[in-house]
Amino acid sequence: MINETITSSGKNEFKDYTFSSSEWSAPTMVSAEEIKNRLNSFNLIGRRIKDLRMIGLSYFLTRNWIEDAAYNALPDEMPEEERQLKSNYDNISSALKLSRYSQIDEPLLVKFEDDDIFEIDTPQQPEYRFSMNCIPWFIEAGTNVPNVEANILLAPCIGKKIVEVAVDTYISDTDPMFHCPFDDSGTKHELVSRIVLWLEGDIGLSISGWIDYCEVACIDRNNNTLPITFEELKPALFNWEDIHIDNVVGFEADSNSFHFGEIGAEHTETPYMTLVPDGTDTALHIAVDDFDLFAWSLTNVLGEQFDEYDNYELSYSQWSDILNEAHKIVTFNTFDELFDYMIATSECGLRYMNHAGTEFWKQKDRYLSQYADMKKWSALTMMSDSKMNIYGF
Repeated sequence: MINETITSSGKNEFKDYTFSSSEWSAPTMVSAEEIKNRLNSFNLIGRRIKDLRMIGLSYFLTRNWIEDAAYNALPDEMPEEERQLKSNYDNISSALKLSRYSQIDEPLLVKFEDDDIFEIDTPQQPEYRFSMNCIPWFIEAGTNVPNVEANILLAPCIGKKIVEVAVDTYISDTDPMFHCPFDDSGTKHELVSRIVLWLEGDIGLSISGWIDYCEVACIDRNNNTLPITFEELKPALFNWEDIHIDNVVGFEADSNSFHFGEIGAEHTETPYMTLVPDGTDTALHIAVDDFDLFAWSLTNVLGEQFDEYDNYELSYSQWSDILNEAHKIVTFNTFDELFDYMIATSECGLRYMNHAGTEFWKQKDRYLSQYADMKKWSALTMMSDSKMNIYGF
């Protein structure tokens, strides 16, 4: 197995498990010969694709872009009001055809059957960077959070064996990024326009650069991008609105630690707590690592240490007291005041403060946002006779 994970320069040791191009050891290449030779060294032919992942945001698959695509696909003669209504995200036709195409600015990860991972990006035209087993599969985005499941968008590539690696080139004396002659004016260069992993069944996984983005597409042998219906694509999307809006009660969280519904659960860091007001069809998921404010509040109010493995059934009055306690905890003026209060209120207070107090205080604004969101969401989902159910993992 090829493994470049750790280098003597400290590359590929990504801080906070977050992608950074400066911490990635993959060389930046322009020479067509160098790109071809490095690709050949990975012996990609014969490998079968098991999974695909895009680390960061897919710019052409945001809700606004999809709504624009739906709007432009409708007949011009359609009344404007009807056209606006039918291009609203929730009303888009399931038969709308989009492209199996993505524009990203962080690497595409290709996992093979033996769990080797091929990583590739195009920092800016005409540069390519790629490596093997240098980037952890579940690394977090360093620029913009991801919003699409690549294995659904590019589904025709999954399970297929690579039969050819094509490096398409062209000759130019002009830098495609800056539209001016290269420094060695008058000299023509062979540049790489795209790399295609041709797969069984005449399916291609195409990777190319455009300005400072990377374009990824699933194509056929006629170089046509394969279509995907909105019905097929929708389960793959997890834009902010898909995971941070509670559509049951029409609530949008400001905090990125609040996730709603089944899609929200799939994109909540595990382990997580689930909050369900009884008599409702809604569910709020919060990663345990983001639950400190409510864990401490629950401990102080109930007089017993919060247990993330346990389940809680709290009356409306108890839950109101816990929210009031959360407000108190997050609005102290100084860290010393918070520290003194916590160790005086609970036997667990000192342990809580030693374990996470400093980080909590550094991120106080984040927890203030959590408190405000929880208060608003609770008001929308609970009545005076309601109970709040909290389920552990």
